[in-house]
Amino acid sequence: MTSDESSEYPRNDWYGRPLVTTRWHGARKLMFKRSSASDSLHRRTLLLPVAAAFVLLFWPAQIFAHGTLIPPWSDYTQEDGLASNNVLAVTVGEGEVWFGTDHGISRYNGAWSSWTDGADLQGGVYSLTLGETSSDLWAGTATGAVLAWEGSSWDILTRLDSPVRALHYTGGQLWIGTASGLYLWNVDAPSRVSGLDEAYINVIGSSNGGDSIWVGTSDGLWLRQDGRWSAIGEAEGLPAREVTALWADADGSVWVAADGNIVWRDPSTGDWTQVETDPLHARERVRITSLAGDGSGNVWVGTEGGGFFRLVEREVEPSTTPQYTLIPQSINSGETSFIHAVAVDQAGSLWLGTVSGVFRSDREIWGREIHPPASSPANEIQAMLADEEGRLWIGTRGEGIRRKAAGNGLADEAFFDVESGLPSLFVTDLAIDASGRIWAGTWWGLASLEPGAELWTQPIPPETLPSALVTKVLARERQLWIGTDNGLARYDLDTGVLSVEEALTQQVVQDLALDASGRLWAATESGGIFVGEPDGGWTRYQASSEAGKSIFGDNVAALVSDPKVPGAMWAAVNRHGLIYFDGQVWRDRTAAARLPSKLFYDLYVDPVDASLWIGSEGGVTRYDGRTWETLIVESVLPAASISSIVRSPSGIYWFGSREGLTFHRPDSVPPWIRIGDVSGQAVLTSANEWKVESEGNIIIGYEAGDLYTPQSELVVLYRLSPPGELGQWQLLDRPFLELSDFTEKGQYTLEFQVRDFAFTYSAISSVSFEAEPLPAQMRLPLLGSIRTDYLITLIVTGLLALIGFGYMGIEVIQTRRRALDAVVRSFNPFISGEPVRREDMFFGRREMLQKIVDTLHNNSIMIHGERRIGKTTLLYQLNNHLWGLEDEEYWFVPLYVDLEGTEEDTFFHFLMEEILHTSSTLSGLTPETKDALQDLLYYRPGHEQYTDREFIRDLRDVIKALQHFGEESHPGKHLRLILLMDEMDVFNAYDHLMQQRLRRIFMRDFAATLGAVIAGIRISKEWGRIESPWYNLFNEIELEPFTREQAMQLLTEPVRGFYRYEPGVVDFIIENCAGRPFRIQQYGLEAVGRMLADGRRTITMADAVFAHGHIQQMGDTINIGLSEDKDS
Repeated sequence: MTSDESSEYPRNDWYGRPLVTTRWHGARKLMFKRSSASDSLHRRTLLLPVAAAFVLLFWPAQIFAHGTLIPPWSDYTQEDGLASNNVLAVTVGEGEVWFGTDHGISRYNGAWSSWTDGADLQGGVYSLTLGETSSDLWAGTATGAVLAWEGSSWDILTRLDSPVRALHYTGGQLWIGTASGLYLWNVDAPSRVSGLDEAYINVIGSSNGGDSIWVGTSDGLWLRQDGRWSAIGEAEGLPAREVTALWADADGSVWVAADGNIVWRDPSTGDWTQVETDPLHARERVRITSLAGDGSGNVWVGTEGGGFFRLVEREVEPSTTPQYTLIPQSINSGETSFIHAVAVDQAGSLWLGTVSGVFRSDREIWGREIHPPASSPANEIQAMLADEEGRLWIGTRGEGIRRKAAGNGLADEAFFDVESGLPSLFVTDLAIDASGRIWAGTWWGLASLEPGAELWTQPIPPETLPSALVTKVLARERQLWIGTDNGLARYDLDTGVLSVEEALTQQVVQDLALDASGRLWAATESGGIFVGEPDGGWTRYQASSEAGKSIFGDNVAALVSDPKVPGAMWAAVNRHGLIYFDGQVWRDRTAAARLPSKLFYDLYVDPVDASLWIGSEGGVTRYDGRTWETLIVESVLPAASISSIVRSPSGIYWFGSREGLTFHRPDSVPPWIRIGDVSGQAVLTSANEWKVESEGNIIIGYEAGDLYTPQSELVVLYRLSPPGELGQWQLLDRPFLELSDFTEKGQYTLEFQVRDFAFTYSAISSVSFEAEPLPAQMRLPLLGSIRTDYLITLIVTGLLALIGFGYMGIEVIQTRRRALDAVVRSFNPFISGEPVRREDMFFGRREMLQKIVDTLHNNSIMIHGERRIGKTTLLYQLNNHLWGLEDEEYWFVPLYVDLEGTEEDTFFHFLMEEILHTSSTLSGLTPETKDALQDLLYYRPGHEQYTDREFIRDLRDVIKALQHFGEESHPGKHLRLILLMDEMDVFNAYDHLMQQRLRRIFMRDFAATLGAVIAGIRISKEWGRIESPWYNLFNEIELEPFTREQAMQLLTEPVRGFYRYEPGVVDFIIENCAGRPFRIQQYGLEAVGRMLADGRRTITMADAVFAHGHIQQMGDTINIGLSEDKDS
């Protein structure tokens, strides 16, 4: 590296990371300094006391404690497509999950579908059950109906006299539990099951392959075997009380919840054992609503108000009965404690139906471990190794080596430090040789651990190595290659002979790799790449090498062999990117990889599928030979920088960083893709086959989804194969595909495929196009060749236009000019993201606005509704309307206040700031009024703690000043100061005492002058005090979605006189917007934008389809100037 380079870039350590200033900066600088041989000698001499200091200062406490697992949560609500947020039942199918709600049924398979029409669905769906396939599905409703899924709709199977509380399918039989007895479906009708006449059935389950039927009722638990019923009660150890939840495992275990208690049945003995449930009832006794097992020994417990829990087996003597412990679980940072249903899918993910929507935990797919405490060096992971037994060895930066047993458990099976024989707690690399011996590179030499041993040894004295700081270790048959910060050495495991490679003297070895031909490759910090040849010599690649041999940079952080190509090698070059050696020349793959960072730490090739993994400062990137993906999972990856990657034999990927450990078990559920509408110059001839003209333009839409990957993160591929040829797969980054110029006559095949986050590819979806030659053409002077039908159409259209033009009046001409001018200046009247401020662009809510104004004379209003339903727009319009309102009795001073991000201790200060800002801008204020507005506690020093007391005093003075001003400007009228407070949801987090103080303000002597309109999404009404709650001051108004008439007005009025819609376009948009004004605006904005880009004045169906596809692709994260916390 030149001196100029050194000044521009920070120096990197062996880890590929720039050196930073810490308490040990001086020691690290000494260890990595590179100058002369004498400097090297001084460094080695000083290394011993430095290492000793490390040992004394960082001697670790025992860290056998369990780590903290942080699984990622996803939540879904009505805004995403759920029929209702109150979810009562959940069942899992193949690649899809079904939800019963109090207002219909929903299905999620990567895209949402809901069925809400009809009294049976709207009355509430209590239960769902699947048959032998995903197409066999039944639902039980509150109206007593049993509904059957018919592939695209729900049809009634039967209707009973009381609500259907439980459904269960087993052994080819459908069991139906109602509030007045148990039924069994027999081919075409239900038959009542004797023995449980008039019983109130809560839950049904089965074990032993369906031979044992378990039924939980309001009076206890019943078991049916060999056609006979028996009650399970106190004699068997089960309280004879209401059974509210039940789960039967495949191994014969049965778990039952009764009156807040949990018992389980040991299948080996038939004995029932009670579980300690005190954690469930820490505050009050709660009802257990659901039990579900995940097949790996965990049982999940949902409650009504008590939260969510996990039952885990305690360690006891093998000969004793297993004992279980309840462990509370946090749902997405504690968003709800009311769980109605729990289900576990085939990937081990948890699906929770709650009063607040659906929550999903991918705890078996992703998990983050933070070792306690979070600042422990045990979380600074430098290297990892998975042995043949599936155990994970973890080398840390300051805590030695941790070892985990096979699987993704949190407990460290073993821990090795200096007392275990490690020469240093700072571990740089791990390797395993042919005999199963583990080798560890450290800051003070090399250590090894024999199979089954507990103590490490140092077969190679540190002083015999090129440097005691070992950076990389590679085991090859009976040889060990040892990279250091001062060169490379080879150790013969049979003879114990150590030899130093002179060609790499004073080179900082950052990585070692063997290619498929058996050659050794060494990556260095400043010397490029060295490749060992069979004759003992070395080939060197540097940035300065000739074309084809240049590696674009000399700081090479990592190497890994491509096992599919002999002699091929991947290399990560810091500050340049990723390069690939194909056996002949180096090729730059940086642009194709789209890497998040050019500071690299690790390259890893999957031993199973040979895919490439790249650990960098920006995350972890994967390449499977077809597509690239950088894995970014919020709240999962412990840090953006990934230092080490490894796959265990069980298929679990482990990612280590300087802030913890992450495991990833990719799901095996494939995504799906379906070809949608085909529009343009194409004619459907038969199923999935179209006819298209050679110069025809067509647009092909598609829909894709995956259970665990958001639609916006799916990778879509397409391939167009001309007649007799096979096309190449290409990436598609739009929600539709445009094709044209079918130059060859014959059949074209278009194929789509989608890939999910787990690099699982969908089945191919295809469609065929038969290209036809162009129709007859004529050659005309000046115009050249033109199709006959086009010419006839042109002549007819011209004649009609000529005739029609004679009847056009001046007004029509002016309208046309205005419309053309709108196209030229790209006039788009729709607004997305910003609130609607102009009165002439405000549609659909005028009646509600007037209703609020009529109420405000003596009342305050609370507006609530879902996100982006138009609350902020309504407040803006109300603000504008009140300023211009000529009322006979009052003059209004509206004050718009955005509370977003306002902290509790600054609430009153911020509120007064907004009041003074607006009041000071009133036109015509007298000097006396201005002085009165300045003489407030708000401006006086010593009032930094501005509480409600100071606020009340200042507000009283402000009102007096405005009343005095109003006596001259609005004689005979009373002042009405209206606070328009947006984002009132922040008040939910405030202390109840703080909320009570706000109520006290509105109860003061100036209450007749003060009013408010507050707006929020879910303004909490939880109240545990004896006083009247603060929200009782307000009259509630729910802001609901637009009706069809309101939606049509919002779509057509802004473009009237400028543009027009093709038939069916307005209906298409309304059908896809569900009455949400922000979504209507998005469709209008996108469709008009595409129309203007083409220079047209007609909004076509293609424009609407384009808008639909773009919005569907972006989902709720669409960013068209749209704030997640503001209404459109």
